[in-house]
Amino acid sequence: MLTPVQIVVVGVPNNSSGVRGGVAAAPAVLRRSGLLSTLAPVASVVDHGDVLVPEPTLVRDDATRIIDPQGMTQMIRGVTEAVRAIVSAAAFPLVVGGDCPLILGCLEALDRAVGPAGLLFIDGHEDAYPPDRSPTGEAADMEMALALGMAPAPWSRGRGPELPLLQPRDVVMLGPRDQDALAREGVRSVADRVRLVSDAACNRDPGGSMAAALADLRHCRAGVWLHMDMDVLTTQAMSAVDYPQEGGLEWSTLRELVTTALSDPLVVGWDVTVYNPDIDPGHAHAAAILEVLRAGAEAVSGRSAEIAGPAAQARAAAPRR
Repeated sequence: MLTPVQIVVVGVPNNSSGVRGGVAAAPAVLRRSGLLSTLAPVASVVDHGDVLVPEPTLVRDDATRIIDPQGMTQMIRGVTEAVRAIVSAAAFPLVVGGDCPLILGCLEALDRAVGPAGLLFIDGHEDAYPPDRSPTGEAADMEMALALGMAPAPWSRGRGPELPLLQPRDVVMLGPRDQDALAREGVRSVADRVRLVSDAACNRDPGGSMAAALADLRHCRAGVWLHMDMDVLTTQAMSAVDYPQEGGLEWSTLRELVTTALSDPLVVGWDVTVYNPDIDPGHAHAAAILEVLRAGAEAVSGRSAEIAGPAAQARAAAPRR
């Protein structure tokens, strides 16, 4: 009999707008809404607790043009340490944010534990603004620019991940729909470097879209991280996000994308970000998110104790850093 993969939940109560509320409250609200009790019937799950996030500041740094770059760097280090420990123990990390810059810690953790990984990026935005062109200064506008080495690191040498963390061929973006907005602002889209799958294509054939994305990333020997930003959904389906747009995915599409990805042993970790419970009276959207998390956890739990053949081989062969 196969031993189910253990899923380890990590909360990251970060908000790159420089405040404590909003998306930073998502880990606590999802736990109170029954995160662990929802996953427990379908998976072996434990709670690692929260990564320590420093007191935020609203100040946009003059040098980096990022709000609170020191706080972001500390958050990334905490995520790196937590996720690296989980992956090194052959467990499966489920990182509950907060917002998108936590991806940088997840990718750095995989790089240190098993080697350079790929990224399945399910998101309504490309998140690849150059910091000086970001309209907000929020790191959530630009984590992909940082990950791909398109923007300079806001941290001192040796205090954060070495960039780039990803090569363009190691990323597939599913659902970004802000290309027109980027063009109006004179900001270059990553579509000429990274494979983008439109929201329309995902809605038309979610299983096929994800299967093709996984095929494109099969060369990533250390495995692939799955990112899920809730603003990939239509505003009608999911209104509790800070930056809504026209278009987007349906809940059924998101669920099939996620379960297709997480059924594949290539995928070695997962995060969920950008749910703002402050604009979700009664937390109805929390319940819908938990249903997607449950479906994904059930897909993961069908695996053997070795999370991924390629990743396990890389872990065994790679020197420890």
